[in-house]
Amino acid sequence: MDHLNIISIVMDCLNIISIVIAIFALYISRLTYLALRKQTVVNEKDATVNENNSKAMLFIQMRDKYSKIYANFPTDNKDFEYEIYQHELKEYWINSFNEWYITNKVCPSYKLWDQFYESAIKKTLRKSAFKEALYYMNEEDFSFGSDSLKDEFFKAIEFDKQPSPGDPKMQDSVFHQQLQFNENN
Repeated sequence: MDHLNIISIVMDCLNIISIVIAIFALYISRLTYLALRKQTVVNEKDATVNENNSKAMLFIQMRDKYSKIYANFPTDNKDFEYEIYQHELKEYWINSFNEWYITNKVCPSYKLWDQFYESAIKKTLRKSAFKEALYYMNEEDFSFGSDSLKDEFFKAIEFDKQPSPGDPKMQDSVFHQQLQFNENN
């Protein structure tokens, strides 16, 4: 055998080894791709579980705060005097604003406002003491963050900043009497 044949055989062997290495590299690359794809699916499931857990924890924390505030009100579910519960009523509205802000500005993707808080807070405005407290807070220029945030909150709960003169629930309120006194003087 001459040297050229030996070199040719060695070169053929090297080419075969290169092809085997390339096939092995493709196989490893495919395994890596499949493993990463599987990990991505697992990560997406984990992210969904984490978001659901976070949503549940947020809801529980906000409901816990609400329950602590609401425990200070009469249990007979009747309307009550603003003057007696004015501190608790203000606390309620601060908490309601926080619920609105968190569910609309911080975590809007959770959709907690639409699914729960909006209708619950709007129903509260049916009680004159709650409505009166919010009128006072608006008149006192109580800070709900910026004025634009306060306006957004009031719009979201459909709260008219000025009491309607014909609102029978508000005619006996201290706030309404004070407005009439201010108008007459």
